Amino acid sequence: MSRRRNRKITLLLGWDLLLLQQLPAGSASLVEMRRLADEFGCRVEAVPSADSPYVPTSGSWDDYCKSLDAKHRSNLRNREKRLGKLGSVSLEVVSSPNDLAQALKDAFALEAAAWKGRAGTAIQCRPELPRFYTRLAELAAERGTLRLCFLTLNGERIAFGYFLQTGNKLYLLKPGYDPRYACYSPSNLLCYRVLRDAFDRGVTEVDFLGVAEPWKLCWTNSLRTHYWLYLFPDRLYPRLLHWMRFVARSGLGQVPALRAMRDAALAFVRGMRGAPHHH
Repeated sequence: MSRRRNRKITLLLGWDLLLLQQLPAGSASLVEMRRLADEFGCRVEAVPSADSPYVPTSGSWDDYCKSLDAKHRSNLRNREKRLGKLGSVSLEVVSSPNDLAQALKDAFALEAAAWKGRAGTAIQCRPELPRFYTRLAELAAERGTLRLCFLTLNGERIAFGYFLQTGNKLYLLKPGYDPRYACYSPSNLLCYRVLRDAFDRGVTEVDFLGVAEPWKLCWTNSLRTHYWLYLFPDRLYPRLLHWMRFVARSGLGQVPALRAMRDAALAFVRGMRGAPHHH
């Protein structure tokens, strides 16, 4: 048996499924992984997932503002004016290690103050997440890619956006706001300032990441499709997994008798290979 054949067999053993999540359309990984799947005889499926909104910022600020919905622009002006009656409103950016600890503490508190805290999805709700986002911010600050942005009212931080900038593009990882100021739309007012700053600094794109939530679509109609890429090696159990995920689930799984046959077949193969049961 040739060395190349041995290599192929070795690479196909010891795993049943390789899943690459959220690969953007046009990613070289989509092309290369398909090529490798074909070379090694793997089944491959690319499934569309989230469409992430982004704002191209390479034109002029005035032209961009004119492209926004008139009602959205009017709401921004009205809420800016109303909030301005309470005091001085400004944009604060923390991008260096100095004062980073307090800035992160305020950011995490703002994120947990609204619905995310009640829903248990805020960073503070899981002990490992503050450590992760703190360490990420520290590394980004050292490398000059951190932009922790706050909307302040008389110096008080009332909304924030956890941004990273790399390759002349700005990425939003986490937003948050103080619900006491919800009637002023502090997150939108912060977004307005961050976008204007991005245009002024020559940033080419602001990527909101995540899914196409309504508030993001107020700022852009540009969407980037992402994919989940599944690869299954050419063995019995992975072939059954592929069948279950992309054949049975699409139609056969809706028929009780066929669904029972599918589950029995999977249980049989799992029993043969001693695999644990996964839901």
